[in-house]
Amino acid sequence: MNDGTVALVKGDQHARFPYGLANRVIAEVTGSPYTHVKLYFDGATHEVTTPGGYRKTEGEPSGDLFLEPVYAWNDEKKARSRQMLEGMKHDRYNYLRLVMLIIVYPTRKFWRALRWFPGCNRYIWGDVCSSFVDVWFRHGPGWDLWPDDPESYTAPGDFTKTWGLREVSK
Repeated sequence: MNDGTVALVKGDQHARFPYGLANRVIAEVTGSPYTHVKLYFDGATHEVTTPGGYRKTEGEPSGDLFLEPVYAWNDEKKARSRQMLEGMKHDRYNYLRLVMLIIVYPTRKFWRALRWFPGCNRYIWGDVCSSFVDVWFRHGPGWDLWPDDPESYTAPGDFTKTWGLREVSK
């Protein structure tokens, strides 16, 4: 598995409360079965999840779909990406950001036309899984997967719709 590989996970919609409900709502609002995203880098899986927040697990991620960057890596990008992960390792899961994502996601075209997104504040501490991975791509290796959208409103299923990632087998 290559550095920068993204693992998408289909959420269990029958999991115990509140996880099953959250998975159902995310799948319904985004129109995608994927409700969680993980990042593989430097031999470990990095993710922001509940409860808690940032979690690093040695080894390759589990998942239902794997996507890797189409971009070429160099030493500078890898060093910046490591530094970015080091700075993000204290991130907590942000439930407010999840609620804002659920409210704003269906109307993103409207907000994009205004060039403003409600609740999109870079000073909101913490992340949801998809914004964690999107922020890492944008500020770590420097690859902006969605130039027209802020990281706060990226959903797991969006990773299947970018030209910057391609599907690979595990």
